[in-house]
This record gives sequence, structure tokens and C-alpha cells, in this order.
Amino acid sequence: DLIKRNILISPLEGEKKFNPLTKREGSDSVITNNLINMNHSLFLDTVFSRFTSHFSRKRTAFTLAEVLITLGIIGIVAALTFPTLIANYRVSVLKNDFKKADTIIQQAIQKTVTEAGYDDITSFNIPGRHVTTENWAELQNQTAELNEYWLKQFSVTKAVTENELTKLKYSCSGLLGQREFCRYYDNNNKMYFLSNGMLISPLIPQYGGINHPGLIRVKFDTNGLKGPNRFGYDIFIYESLLGYTTLCSPVLQVNYSQWGCYYYAHKDTSPIDSSKSYWDILYKPKSYWTDSK
Repeated sequence: DLIKRNILISPLEGEKKFNPLTKREGSDSVITNNLINMNHSLFLDTVFSRFTSHFSRKRTAFTLAEVLITLGIIGIVAALTFPTLIANYRVSVLKNDFKKADTIIQQAIQKTVTEAGYDDITSFNIPGRHVTTENWAELQNQTAELNEYWLKQFSVTKAVTENELTKLKYSCSGLLGQREFCRYYDNNNKMYFLSNGMLISPLIPQYGGINHPGLIRVKFDTNGLKGPNRFGYDIFIYESLLGYTTLCSPVLQVNYSQWGCYYYAHKDTSPIDSSKSYWDILYKPKSYWTDSK
């Protein structure tokens, strides 16, 4: 009754007429004190109206302007960070794809040479300036022998020629995304799609002239048609003489300037800064390369 009586009177009258009861001993005193405390709390936590006999709790809310400003700030931060987050995600996927593909290639090469009766793939390397007509012909014959075992290491789903790849709208790009002629493919060789989506070549004997060694090369795309189909991103060239071609730059004016990216990706070392990961070079503008020369 005490609570109701004070609620129904106006605020000013309530302030004047409300007087705490005198504290008394016993249970009645405890009850009265509890009511007084509740009544005080009620007055402190409520807002009274001069024109109505009811009251309401205090409420706080954001204004429309505050909401719009907050959304604007969120939008600006998102615009600045999303491209970086997306690029980092793409790089992470490409890095994992390469690691899986590199492991498969390395294991398949070792199994191939073992089944063919050799110790290592490097057994077929011919030092530069020592390539003769005879040992070059021998390397070609040995590579043909190895290819009899090579494809047995994989689950091949389809063999395609370069023309067939073109019909599938497969094209090659460089590190900066610039269009590149698919030197990645040899006209006389077929490429093979694997069940895991990879695209690989047969083992290819390589000899670039009297000053270059003879060796065996494998060309592969870590994710096949999926893309981005760029040298150094998902297109790589493995060579039995690791480090023979160490060029990995989109700004050098030679036709094999990006063939050596496998060398750096395999070691996970940047071709620009050896203290950084190889994968730091991806999705960078041209200025990243020209400024670091």
C-alpha cells in the first residue's frame, strides 16, 4: 500500500509528503525498512510524468545520425581491408596447392627412376659444354624409357593436346597477369589431367645449346583449368637440375624470365628478398618489381 500510494500522487507531492517511517524494533521494522528501500529505488530508477499517473523506465537509444556514421566507418574499414584479406586467402590456397603438387611430382619422379633401374633423376643430367650428338640422343632415349613408368604413377583422367587446351579456353599469364604465350606446353607433347585436378606433362628432355646442360623437365599446373593459370602462381616448371633456370621476374625481357619460379617456390624463398617467403610476391603491382631492382 505504501508503494502504490506514493506512485499515484504527483512527483512534487510525493517528494513533500513522503517521509520515512520511524525505525522500530522487531519484524515490523524490517518489513518497513525493506519497503522504504524499494520505494527509494523506485523513485531513482523511474521517470515521472506531470500529466499522467504512470511512470516509465529510463531508456537510451542511438540516433539515426549515430547509426549512419557507424555504418560509414564500417564501410570504409571494410573497403580498405577486404582486398587484402581476399588476396591473402588466394595466396594461401595457391601455396597449399603448390605444396601438394610438388610432393606428388617429387615422389612420382623418384618412383619412376627407381622402377626404371636408376638411382636418381640427376643421373640423366649432362653438364653444359659436354652435350654431344651422342649423349643428347641417349638422353632422349632414356627419357622415353622413363615415360613408360611416369604416367603409371598417376590417376590420369584425360590426355589433351595444346589445340584441345585452347578449345577449353586455357591460356597462360605471367606473374603480373599479362598474357603470355603458353611456352609451358610443347607442341609435340600431350598434357594429362589427373583425378585431383592437376595438369602435368610427360618427362621432357631439355637441351638449350652448347652452353646449357642436358636435363629432364616436367611442366605442371597445380589446379588445372581452375586458374588463375599464371606462371609462378599455379604454373611451374620442374627441372632435374634444380637451379638451372633461376629467373623469376615479370620485368626481364627474356622469354624464359618466369620459368625459374619453381626453384624459389620449392625453397619458399622470395626471388627479391631471401628473408621473405616466396608467396609474398603474388598479386603485387609492377612497381613492386621495378622499385626493387
